[in-house]
Amino acid sequence: DMFKRMVIDEQEAGVLWLLRGCPRRWFAPGQSISVADAPTYYGLMALRTQATENAITIDIDPPDGEPRAELRVVVRHPNRAAPTKVTVNGVDASIEGEVVALRDATGPQKIVCEY
Repeated sequence: DMFKRMVIDEQEAGVLWLLRGCPRRWFAPGQSISVADAPTYYGLMALRTQATENAITIDIDPPDGEPRAELRVVVRHPNRAAPTKVTVNGVDASIEGEVVALRDATGPQKIVCEY
């Protein structure tokens, strides 16, 4: 239960917080996180992260269930660096602090934070 809350936090109605409780060292170059078939209030989901010297990539397969939740993905650079560019599925996106918000996310989502 504790590991699930580190990766998928469902304590706020209508919102799935992803990676909110993960320590910064999990986002260091060469590190990754992988979760498959994770049960949520909204259905099963999966996510994978991969960190390199210049980027943190997060692939998300959001739940297919209804009602859809807003996804808020926390990206914690190990040195607290701010990204120089953020994209979601190849389209420029914004990040507020360390949070990328995905509203109405359907189908696979690929977040890339470049440093």
